[in-house]
Amino acid sequence: MDLASIPPTPALDDSARGLLLRLATYSTRRGGARWEHAIDDVARRVHELREHERFEDLCAPWLPRLTALVCTVEAGQLVEQDVRDLDAIVTAAACVLEHLDGHGRLDDALLRPSYRAVDAARMTREVGAAFRNLAVRRGVHFTIDLPDEAVVHVDPAKLELIVLTLLYNAFKHTPTRGSVHCALHLRPHDDLVTFSVVDTSPRIRASETDALFAAGVHDRATTFSLRGRLVDLGVARDCARLQGGWLALRASEKRRGCTFEAALPTSAPEGCRVAVVDDAAELTLTADTVVDQLRTELSPEPTTELTFARDRRPLALVVEDNPHTQRILAMTLQPAYAVATAANGEEGLAKAAELRPDVILTDVRMPVMDGEAMVHQLRAHAELAEVPILVLTASDDRAVMVRLLDAGVEDVLRKPFELAEVRARVRSLVAAKRARDTLNATIGHQEDNIDELADEVAEHQRGLQSALAQLAEERDHARRADRSKSNFLRMMSHELKTPLAALQLQLHGLERRHDAANGASNGASNGAGDDVPRMRRSIRRLTLLIDTMTEWVRIADGRFEAVPAPVVLGDVVAKALDVARIGSGAKRVAVTPPASALPPLYSDARLVALLVDNLVTFALQLSDRGSITIATAARGETQELRLTCCDARGAGEQFSDELFHAFNDDGDLGVRPGAGSGLGLRVVRDIARALGGELALAPATESACPVFVLTLRSTTPDQRFPSELPPAGGHHAKPATEGRAPR
Repeated sequence: MDLASIPPTPALDDSARGLLLRLATYSTRRGGARWEHAIDDVARRVHELREHERFEDLCAPWLPRLTALVCTVEAGQLVEQDVRDLDAIVTAAACVLEHLDGHGRLDDALLRPSYRAVDAARMTREVGAAFRNLAVRRGVHFTIDLPDEAVVHVDPAKLELIVLTLLYNAFKHTPTRGSVHCALHLRPHDDLVTFSVVDTSPRIRASETDALFAAGVHDRATTFSLRGRLVDLGVARDCARLQGGWLALRASEKRRGCTFEAALPTSAPEGCRVAVVDDAAELTLTADTVVDQLRTELSPEPTTELTFARDRRPLALVVEDNPHTQRILAMTLQPAYAVATAANGEEGLAKAAELRPDVILTDVRMPVMDGEAMVHQLRAHAELAEVPILVLTASDDRAVMVRLLDAGVEDVLRKPFELAEVRARVRSLVAAKRARDTLNATIGHQEDNIDELADEVAEHQRGLQSALAQLAEERDHARRADRSKSNFLRMMSHELKTPLAALQLQLHGLERRHDAANGASNGASNGAGDDVPRMRRSIRRLTLLIDTMTEWVRIADGRFEAVPAPVVLGDVVAKALDVARIGSGAKRVAVTPPASALPPLYSDARLVALLVDNLVTFALQLSDRGSITIATAARGETQELRLTCCDARGAGEQFSDELFHAFNDDGDLGVRPGAGSGLGLRVVRDIARALGGELALAPATESACPVFVLTLRSTTPDQRFPSELPPAGGHHAKPATEGRAPR
């Protein structure tokens, strides 16, 4: 293994992890040693390992020998015994890492290496004796081939588990009048002890070998309890690997019969402590307990009369020829489901027609009638066509699975399977069937009812499409009307400004002639002195209205683009008051200008002036014979302009936000409280919102003086304002459009 391919952690130290990584860097993988083929996977798992301390604790008995072996490998001086010890340690380390990664089921007691001098022949003889009575009762020819003595250095608990598992598996699946033969042999040439069991059970195909050692339920499952832990063939194989050995199913061309073989090193790695054990009595007691479990499992189930009519639980029909799998499935589904069972497809078809189950679980390969044929016949019955079917099969033939799904099977689950997964899938299938049954009960099965429902749905769909088309037409009409309004306002603004400019010029000439005439007559009035200011105010109001409406249309059309600049709000107010010419008493209104000076704020100076002009003009109209108080204040990033209109016209009426909703008023504008229709306030508020500000009417007080509050938000010189009216601006506000033209 290339050192550069190893991640930088953990460090190559003298821990078990570090030693294994050092070993990986010297592996050539050119020899036939098992450790060289396994070391790369071990190194990868070492880097992915999280339980470092637990791994080091479990590997502690091997650490001295592993240290010496790594040094020997680095020196290139391996001998045959070194290779055997490396095979054993690396194989065991790989198994430990798999379990620590969460892929195994062994506890630390079995994972930790322990070596004792054990007479393997005597142990096998004692365990095999416990199975003799069972062999006689079942008519099974049971033979044992053992040497007189076979002292080996192994873990006795693991060896016992391996022998018990292979014998349990053989007796469970060997039929009556079959045969079971077990043998133990010493192989001095490669320092191995082998234990093999040959039986006449049904042959296991090569494609089913992986499932044989996997956890879960399948037809060839072998599971029993040993000293408080569940044991199966996968656990037995790991026990062999933890001692540097192996357990496998030997290939066979015979139609019947299986051969399982386990091999273990006869000696522990050098330097590992080896004790002596003599637990024959305990072994005999343990074997008797396991045989009792096997006897119970092989005993036929007493037939019980199942009653379903009085039970409101869903009914599950299990069609399975293997009694063990059938019993486990029934126990798994109860008590949530009432369970009926059948041993083949023909019996399952008859029970399905009689009981009308809510779900059917079936195997594929069964005598008399297989599962595939039963599925086809079930779907041919109208009463059973909608019963969900879950197929449980050990076959990996995809063509069979496709045929089953085409035939109407709802789900397929490969063996071995987890019982929790079976429960979850059955629960889902039953829930779907009951929902479908409820729907069918509501609308009925009759074709005319379904046609009637389809016609009703189609009619609703046509009505919906018609309503959507009408809505789209009305939306287009509203957009066209809005564009027409905007175009009309722009055109009228242009057309009105032209005569206004001429009027202003004529008014200027009239004022000059008036001043000249007054000078010639030594100040004697000719009666035109009052008319000229009124004309000027009227022209100013009209010009202000046109400018305001022009900007409002720009905002509504999405063509608004403000240019931030420093604005002194007090100066803008003073100029608006000066232009309105109210300071000299032209109108009988007392104006109190703002007393406090505020720092400049960044906003569009021209639009701020337009806002203040409109607001001051409206306040003057509203307070024709009263007083106006103007105040300014700074609040964080915003500045406020407050106009209080005392003794305003209509003060006895209730002022409200309706002043800003002129376009929403269906009543007579002539009877609105205060001056004007409210058009100016609506437009002023929309422009203020476009600048990020707000115009609002302060809450009413006991004085009944309306107070208008204009809030303006300061921005940075490079910050852009919103280029469209906010949604709160009313139903005339519309979204911004692509490619809006600059102002």
